[in-house]
Amino acid sequence: MEQFLRTLPLIPTLEDLCSDAFLRPVPDAWWCVVVDIRGSTAWIEQGRYRDVNFVGASSIAAVRNAAISPHVPFVFGGDGATFLVSERDREPVGRALLGVMETVRNTYQMDLHAGMVQVSELRALGTDVRIGRYRVSGQYDQMVLSGTGIARAEQAVKDASDPVVYRMEGLPASEPDFTGIRCGWDRVPATKGEVVSLVARAPDAEEYRRLIAHIALVYGAENDRHPLSARYLKPSFDADLLARIVPNTGSDGRAGRWHGRARTVVILLQQTMMYVMLVLRRVLGLPSPIAKLPELVTSCSDVCKFDGTLRMVFSGSPQQRLQLVAYLRERENRGVLCYGLHVSDAAIVTCLVEKMFGDQVHFVDGAQGGYAMAAKQFKSCISRSAAA
Repeated sequence: MEQFLRTLPLIPTLEDLCSDAFLRPVPDAWWCVVVDIRGSTAWIEQGRYRDVNFVGASSIAAVRNAAISPHVPFVFGGDGATFLVSERDREPVGRALLGVMETVRNTYQMDLHAGMVQVSELRALGTDVRIGRYRVSGQYDQMVLSGTGIARAEQAVKDASDPVVYRMEGLPASEPDFTGIRCGWDRVPATKGEVVSLVARAPDAEEYRRLIAHIALVYGAENDRHPLSARYLKPSFDADLLARIVPNTGSDGRAGRWHGRARTVVILLQQTMMYVMLVLRRVLGLPSPIAKLPELVTSCSDVCKFDGTLRMVFSGSPQQRLQLVAYLRERENRGVLCYGLHVSDAAIVTCLVEKMFGDQVHFVDGAQGGYAMAAKQFKSCISRSAAA
């Protein structure tokens, strides 16, 4: 897997994100893994959007830590994720996901569905899966997944009666390792008015190119519309938020509670140190490696991604959103685009950090539900299109 990923050509621009010229067929022996929170919209409407977001990101940490391969391609979807794993990673990843499902059920009372379908099976059904690599910054390359096979795998996992899905039957669950997952940044306010979470699907790469180009026309370049600003990234002191790391399945009883409280106190002390370092840098100009973390977060964030469906988070004014919505509706009326859009007053960040100043990725979503709420409107659009 590692050799294959290294040979992938870099996608040169965001507009080329879905271009077949820079995508390669995924090997038949690989597996498409889908993780999804059942009923996530209802949980979000109850105010638990941070839990939904965090559980989705935690599944990525568990899969990466369980895999034998050093790198696992994935795309974060807000309330779940899509992965590609090799044959040698299938068993350890499957066991870890079974453990994640149990942990999430016990800790959050949420129903997390996970399943995997081999790429050869998806191709036998007439669908395909392709992969590419987009360089977000010098510190972060983001994987791009394409092809109708992704949607077919999602359908199989979400539909328990689908005979195609492979739900890891016969594998014993292993205790998941969530090392690296962090939730230490406060909500990032929308400095330009609002944060937009967009979910869209088009029939071909050219239509995606038009959409991304139109977003650039309305909202400006990537830096102009980025929902995060290093200046406004602040450490959170919300004890409930900082304690949101999913506990191990064995961390119950009095000992587990005391361990959790002690861990929260340690994290609060770390947050205080980070806050002091940031203030010293901004007020006195004192150098500090910790003070550079906000810039690293911004440069390693996944504000635009693709796994057969385009997902973007960006910031702008209500007037800019009205311009974009007019375009989206026009393309939907033509039958060439299905979309969902959610507006919030802030962005939220969940971090997956292997090295403090090295390998890391920061999952960005809109507050109050972001991608998951946009997906609700998107699914209605898909249903209308299918009925037409």
